[in-house]
Amino acid sequence: MQALRTGSGIREGLVKELYPDAMNRGDAGSEKSLAQALYSFVRAGRLDEAVELCRKAHQPWRAASIRGSLLFQWRAI
Repeated sequence: MQALRTGSGIREGLVKELYPDAMNRGDAGSEKSLAQALYSFVRAGRLDEAVELCRKAHQPWRAASIRGSLLFQWRAI
């Protein structure tokens, strides 16, 4: 109880960093598996599914990056 009063104890849910991705930063395994899944979707041309996966993973900046590639399509390839 003394540790809680003085703030010296470890408390769950307490913000320790002002970094937007602080919750996900320590989980490198899920980051790697997400990147691999996105790579396979993009390589297969399934961009809509890649965007949806980004949204479900709460990473809208990745979804916006993939969506931005739709503006440039080189038909000769």
